[in-house]
Amino acid sequence: MIGRFRFGVKSRHRLPGMGASCQAAPGRANRFDADPEQARRTRRRFLERHADRPVLVLGTHFATPTGGRIVRDGKFWRFEA
Repeated sequence: MIGRFRFGVKSRHRLPGMGASCQAAPGRANRFDADPEQARRTRRRFLERHADRPVLVLGTHFATPTGGRIVRDGKFWRFEA
């Protein structure tokens, strides 16, 4: 995903970061995706990897609070602060 970034902080606990494209519609391409299909796969893989696990995720472009968990909600995901 050229022009986008994802970050992670290593400590005793995993602390991945989630960008704006995951937040709105992870299955939908946007104009910033250089490779839309790869971007969709990357966002979905991120959500599947961290959903319903005791992992604190930091969301960029979020209003306070920005830390929380990704939770499955049927065929979708939601962010719980």
